[in-house]
Amino acid sequence: MGNEMVNQVGERQNLGVRAQRKEENRHRLIQTALEVLIKQGLAELTTANVSSRIGLAQPTFYAYFENIEHLLTTAITERGKAMRAAMRKVLSRVTPDAVVQGNLIEARALAYRESLNTLLADPLGTELVLRYRRDPTTLVGREVGAVWAETRAEFASALHKFARKLRAPAKVLKQTPFFAEIMMAETFAVAEALLDGRLTNLDEAARGLAVLNANWLSFLLEDTKFKVRVEQ
Repeated sequence: MGNEMVNQVGERQNLGVRAQRKEENRHRLIQTALEVLIKQGLAELTTANVSSRIGLAQPTFYAYFENIEHLLTTAITERGKAMRAAMRKVLSRVTPDAVVQGNLIEARALAYRESLNTLLADPLGTELVLRYRRDPTTLVGREVGAVWAETRAEFASALHKFARKLRAPAKVLKQTPFFAEIMMAETFAVAEALLDGRLTNLDEAARGLAVLNANWLSFLLEDTKFKVRVEQ
């Protein structure tokens, strides 16, 4: 009985090691595929090229993904989920209470700093969006475009709820999709400049974005023409 229990524990440990190794290989395949896509182009993105770069035999690739298209859609979908999760975390820190009671510019600068740090921490994902979101002619472009649209829609919905809590008029609420697009595009543009080295000071970049995009909230607050009250 003792030997049987030892064997069972050993088998569970081996299963755990194999599962961990499989997940690591899956992650490496995704990362390598993005590297090839960004640095060499779509034409070089093959199962053989990606597999060989991480030391896997080409047939082993199919233990993880059905084909290169499956790998690409998985990589882009996961990047999209991570981007929206980061966005929710940032938005949770900028509340109507903070806007009314605190320093609008500083609150937004902190949010933009966190957003930029997230994009800089994932240069491949950021470059993927910058390069392909306006390319409907390829699978990559269509998938990235769909991720952008989904993220923008969620962001616009969050802005709409935010504006409603500040009792914004209907004509301001209608503009939330526009401002969501502008804020996202500007944030990615600044992240691109930081990655390229055209901008070097992250804090200044975040504050610059905060000043630019505080205009929307300033317009919102001025347009109400009454004392802002935050709904409980």
